[in-house]
Amino acid sequence: KTPAQKIAALQNNRKVRDKLARKLDDITSLEMGTLFSREERLINARATSKIFIASTGLLGILLLSAAFLGLQHQLKKRRMAEVQLRNISDESESHVAQRVSQFQEINRNLIMEAVRREQAEEDVQQQREFLRLVIDTDPNLIFVKGWDGTFMLANRATAEIYGTTVEDLVGKSDADFNKDQEEVEHFRQDDQAVIASRKAKLIVEESVTDARTGEKRWFQTYKVPLVTSGNSVSNLLGVSTDITSRKLAEEELTQTQEQLVQSQKMDAIGRLAGGLAHDFNNILGVILGYGEQALQTLGQEAIERRYVHRMVDAGNRAARLMQQLLAFSRKQVLQPRVINLNDVIKDIEQLLE
Repeated sequence: KTPAQKIAALQNNRKVRDKLARKLDDITSLEMGTLFSREERLINARATSKIFIASTGLLGILLLSAAFLGLQHQLKKRRMAEVQLRNISDESESHVAQRVSQFQEINRNLIMEAVRREQAEEDVQQQREFLRLVIDTDPNLIFVKGWDGTFMLANRATAEIYGTTVEDLVGKSDADFNKDQEEVEHFRQDDQAVIASRKAKLIVEESVTDARTGEKRWFQTYKVPLVTSGNSVSNLLGVSTDITSRKLAEEELTQTQEQLVQSQKMDAIGRLAGGLAHDFNNILGVILGYGEQALQTLGQEAIERRYVHRMVDAGNRAARLMQQLLAFSRKQVLQPRVINLNDVIKDIEQLLE
């Protein structure tokens, strides 16, 4: 037969073509990895080929040759696909391994970052505890207040003077603990003046009522406005030093100085009185001497004798007064004695008359 006739017969023989396709699928399935071994697949293929050639003759040989050529082509394409798939698999495995390595590196970095952050938090906590220990150990009052007088921070000394704890003091104001409204108003005005003016202020002395004892204690306070990074001021820092002992010592010293000045004044007056007493005694001595002579000269019935007698008595009283001045000036020893007040009053009465 001519090739055209063979082709026409092949086209008309659909059953043969379908059978050949099924055989080719079987062969392909075997080639793709069925459970049969390679020898079994070859034996089956040969047997199938013999049967097919015996039944179809030359046309079968041609068809079988064409089928084997197609099968060889498909196998080649399959091998190429398998190679490509293997390359893709290798690339995928390499990419996956690379991504896994990256993820592991990221995981390690995250773990290290978490450890560093935890360590940093522990360091910050330790620093906070250390700073809290420092300000609580300081005997001075240390505090931070807001515009409304609320305590934002305070140390133990500040809390103790109000008879409370640091935890209870923070968030509250002086008015919650101090019953002296004058002191509270004084604190509020000073605080707001420092915040508004943005200038530090030294308060030489101010009183604070101790809530534990009710006694007033004196402090020297330095207040500084706290300027934030945004150049705003809403809080102030205050440090107060207890000067109660110093103030009491100063008051005692002032009293001692006043007493010393008074003593010096009295001593000066005493010296002055002593000098006057000596001079006056000299004058009285002359007066009394002439008075005594006048009494001796005048007769008992003389009218002038009465006046001279009173003059001598007044001179004697003046002499006794000078003796007291000398005693006051510590230049004569005092000699206390009992006196009759009636006689003293009578003498004064005569002198006044």
